[in-house]
Amino acid sequence: MERRACCENLVTGKTFLKSFFNVIQSLAASTEEVAHAGCSLISTLYGGHASDHLNHLRYTTYMHMCATGSLIPCPERLPPTHNAARYHVLRTHVQVVQWKLLSTTEINPLHWGWKLRENKFIPVPTDTPMAPSDVLKVICCKCKIRSNTCATAACSCRKFGMSCIASRDVTELIKIRIRRM
Repeated sequence: MERRACCENLVTGKTFLKSFFNVIQSLAASTEEVAHAGCSLISTLYGGHASDHLNHLRYTTYMHMCATGSLIPCPERLPPTHNAARYHVLRTHVQVVQWKLLSTTEINPLHWGWKLRENKFIPVPTDTPMAPSDVLKVICCKCKIRSNTCATAACSCRKFGMSCIASRDVTELIKIRIRRM
């Protein structure tokens, strides 16, 4: 089911999807109930079933993109990881409950995907690494090496929140690893 079809199902009254929304907007729901309902919704938005685990759906979507596409797969078109979706849904729950109840009840954001830094609430994006460390070692951008900083603000490493690894550095890393084998 593609995202458009999922939205049409919401409008036409698919009860299993509405039950997930009811959990997300419920003040009485636990963090696990909200996370499960939200991840199930996100799974259906990305073409999976409500019971599909997002990490598996992410993997199968990536493999499908590689097998059928002529271009390099774009990470932004993949479903989020389970933990990233979980934190997103928890933060959404806080907003929905506060809007629904017009801030007449207090809900502690620190238990729902937020952290406090310098007296400001900051979203927790995830509690797991973006990718396995071996993969992060070979991801590179096309920046020119300039005292370990990115050459432009359009750097793909910077865009995804990683330290900049210029392609020449990666070539050297690969050569070193080959020599060690």
